[in-house]
Amino acid sequence: MKITYALLVTLISISFSLCCQAQLRLDDVRSLIVGVDDTQYFPIYASDGSDYYGFSQKLLSAFAKKYNYTFSYRILPVKRLYMAFWNKEVDFKYPDSPYWKAEERVAKEVHYTNPIVDYIDGVVVKPKRLGAGIENFKRLGLVRGFTPFALLKDIKERRIEVVKNNSLSGMLKQVMTGRSDGAYINIDIARYQMRERFRNAGDLIFDPELPHVKGSYLMSTIKFPEVTKQFNQFLLDETIMIRKMKAEYGIAD
Repeated sequence: MKITYALLVTLISISFSLCCQAQLRLDDVRSLIVGVDDTQYFPIYASDGSDYYGFSQKLLSAFAKKYNYTFSYRILPVKRLYMAFWNKEVDFKYPDSPYWKAEERVAKEVHYTNPIVDYIDGVVVKPKRLGAGIENFKRLGLVRGFTPFALLKDIKERRIEVVKNNSLSGMLKQVMTGRSDGAYINIDIARYQMRERFRNAGDLIFDPELPHVKGSYLMSTIKFPEVTKQFNQFLLDETIMIRKMKAEYGIAD
């Protein structure tokens, strides 16, 4: 009877220890790090070096609150963000896409949420250049760290010269002053920048006849695929709220 009692105490102790360890792991996962790129892409997302803000921050915070997570944002340059993500220094990467740096993803098991924001990346030009055609396009404005997928062939074959800039506003100014023929950018963000920052929405406009790509921003993870499933359910459950949030920030639904 004494042995049985001792064994019972041992089993209870083991069970309690395992329970505590499991609870500890669950508690640990409540605080998650989202790696975001240090780019002024407002209204979709932006940062001032320490604070992350815009539509994406508001949406991610709403998800975290609903599922009782605490999100912190690690703001990094694009190249450094990829390194942090591959090395699992951050729990999630946003924005992301399976098509970005696809060759680096082959040997990695990356999990993605459903699309969060749909986008068109294309070229904005002065109104007088609208419809001039790719054959008359020679100089493309581009923010450092970004890849102009729609025009890569023309750039590699040296039909188009890339003029790089450190900021969106600087890139757009280059087009307005004639130093570039157009700028490669998310068209929602271009419209916002022209309307809110430069106070003249019509100075630069999207040219749909030039090469452009359509896609979606997703959130990705290597470490916590179960959270991406929760996020997908959140997108379904909160459709109306998200639609209103996009309208508030002037983002196409």
